[in-house]
Amino acid sequence: MTKKSIDFFKTSNMAVEINIMRCVHCEGEFYELEDKELDDCPLCGNGFDEEPVKEAYDSETYTLIVDHKTGIPSVIRNDEYEPVTKEPTL
Repeated sequence: MTKKSIDFFKTSNMAVEINIMRCVHCEGEFYELEDKELDDCPLCGNGFDEEPVKEAYDSETYTLIVDHKTGIPSVIRNDEYEPVTKEPTL
């Protein structure tokens, strides 16, 4: 598969930080955004009286970008894009 190019110098962007979590009640695995914790397990519905266990952390797979002309946000998978490098200035 050919990678699409994206110019991160001309696109407002930020990493989408995803945590892989494990429920303390059902021990099921689920995903949540960093600093946007869930109050209840999305798998079994039990409330978290104690924090779920963080199994892993991923800040390199996805990037949130905003189209500078329309303001429409998109989430891209980083391995599908080739960054455009900044040309050296003389």
